[in-house]
Parts: sequence; structure tokens; C-alpha cells
Amino acid sequence: MNNKEFPQQANMPYPYPMPYQDNDEIDLVELFRTLWKQKAKIALVTAATTLVAGIYAFTAEEVWTSKAVFDAPKLEEIGSYYEFTQQLRRTLQKPTIGAITLIPDQITKEVFTEFQKQTNSIDLRREFWSQSDYYHNLVINIKSEKDKEKKLDDLIEKNITVVPIDEQKVKFPSVSLSVNDATTAKELLIQYVDKLNAKVWKSKSTELKTILKEEVAELENEKKLLEFRAETDRNNSIDIIRKAKSVAEKANIKELNLSAMQGNANVSSRDMLFFLGTKALDAQIDNLVNKPVTMPVRYYEVERMLTELKKLPEFKVDIKSYRYLQAPSEPLTRDGPKRTLIIVVSFLFGMILSCIAILIKKVFLNLACCNK
Repeated sequence: MNNKEFPQQANMPYPYPMPYQDNDEIDLVELFRTLWKQKAKIALVTAATTLVAGIYAFTAEEVWTSKAVFDAPKLEEIGSYYEFTQQLRRTLQKPTIGAITLIPDQITKEVFTEFQKQTNSIDLRREFWSQSDYYHNLVINIKSEKDKEKKLDDLIEKNITVVPIDEQKVKFPSVSLSVNDATTAKELLIQYVDKLNAKVWKSKSTELKTILKEEVAELENEKKLLEFRAETDRNNSIDIIRKAKSVAEKANIKELNLSAMQGNANVSSRDMLFFLGTKALDAQIDNLVNKPVTMPVRYYEVERMLTELKKLPEFKVDIKSYRYLQAPSEPLTRDGPKRTLIIVVSFLFGMILSCIAILIKKVFLNLACCNK
């Protein structure tokens, strides 16, 4: 065997075939060279995205959030309301009146529960924002009523955040308010909490007035019923004695007939009253007619309750239905926009995007060359 018989092997530099090369392997050095050649374009795209992001970061509306954390008030902090409820409890001798508790240990909890309910009131938020100078300044240049309403809805949904009590995670409720200025955030949150508090006492005052009105009506009705029963009992007694007198007149019994009372006669019985004689019966009738009606003890209890209820002074509504654990303050850090984060992310995004674009272009160019 010679090289003439195998001309292909004669041209081989080695006496064995070349090893197989995997064309799918990525040549990192080649990729780096490709990107390095296009470094100007990469820098230009990266600078452009960073510039756009920087403009947004420094021109976007700032967001500052003020936060307040609450707890139930102490009894001394709701002094006038506490005194009012205790006077009610002493007057009515009841632990509750309607849905309102009069028990000292539960009064503050009930008031604070009402405060927490009001924090979730959408109508109260709408009223607060629509009356605020902040909202009016936001929509001063907006002519469309629909756009104004949308801006108001955004404030209601996004700019007030309530974190309720969660027994496992959150022990105390909190309210946060976000606007475009730190000082304004604090001032608006204070105003919102004041509005919540005013709403609580307005609700409690209305509820109490309604319940007290019903309580007074029930007591007055009971008083009239007791008067009616007492008057009816007296009239029945007078009627019985008059009938006995009529029988005594027919029997011509003017004085007490002791002989007739002997045996089984019972003078206290209705049928035997005529044995007392007309004179004694006339005296009883005159006594019942002329003396005041004898009322039961309950009548005087009801009368006392009505008198004291009508003298009850109205409690002041300028007291707090909450206690601050963290009062509203000016936030020290801005919630948004996160300028540093925006610029860093935009820088990386621009660099990665430009690199991917260059590599994709390189792949298509290689494919085009291979197909020729």
C-alpha cells in the first residue's frame, strides 16, 4: 500500500482523523471580542436608558408617608362620656342600654371598636379628601369632572392605608397617609384622625339619643300603665263597697251587726261586706274617693328614673376615642421615587439590552454568511 492508492491520507498531517469539533459550543472569548468592538454602541444605549430613567426619577412626583399607631383610650381620656354612662347605669340599674355597654371595663373597648370601624369607611375618606385643600390644588387645572372624580378615587384607594388588628401579627391598628410633601402628610393625617374621632362621637351621640328616647318612652308607658292599674283597682274597690252598701240598705243594716257575723260569716269577704253597715261602708267609700290613689313601689322607681334621665347633661364630643402609641410625624425618608434604585436598574437594563441586541445581530450575520 502506498500513498498513490490513498491520496487523501497522503495530504493528512497526522496518521489519524482530526477530532470532532462541536460547533454548538459558545466561544466566550469571541463573544467578549464582539461586545468590545461594539462598546461605543453599548455605552450609548446604556447612557440613553440611564438618562431617561434619571429624568423620570428626578421629575416624578415624590411620595411621603406619615403613620400613626393607635390603642384603646384610657377611662380618664373619655371622662365626660364615662361619667355619662355611669350616671345612666346608676339611674337605670342596667349593665347595658340598647347596644351600648355601661360596664366600666368595656366602655373604652367599645369606643375604640367604633373608631376602628370608621377607619374603613369609604364615605368618610371621600368626604375628607373632597373637602381638603390638597385635593383642590391637585385638580385646579383639571376641567373634566370625570378626571376630577378619578383623581379623588385614586386618593381614596391609594393614599390612605389602614392596617387592622391581627391577633397573630399586628397587635395595634395603624393608619398611614401618603402625599407629595412630608409636612403636608403629617398635617393631613392629623386632620383625618380628628375627622375619624368626630365621626365616632357623632355616631355615639346619635345612638345614645335614640336609645334614651326609646328608654324614656318605655318608662313613661310603664308609668301610665301603673297609674291605670292603680286607678282601676281603686274603682273596682269602690264599686264593690257600693254594691255592699246597697245590700245593707235593703237589709236595713246601718251599724255593724255582730250577731250576724257569728258563725262562719267573714266580713272581709265581698259577699259579707254589707254586715259592716251603711255608715261604715259610706266611710270607706269617702276614704277611697277622696284620698290619692295608692301606687306600687315600682311606680315611684319609674318616676325617679324619668326625672333623672331628663336631667342628664349631654356629654362633650371633643374627647378622644383612641390613644396614640405613635403620633403622626413628618417622615424623614421619601417612599418614592427610589432614585438610586431606578438609575442602577436602568443602567443595568440598558447595558444588558444593548449586549443582547448586538449578539442577536451577530448570530444573524453568521447565519447569512453560512447560507451563501
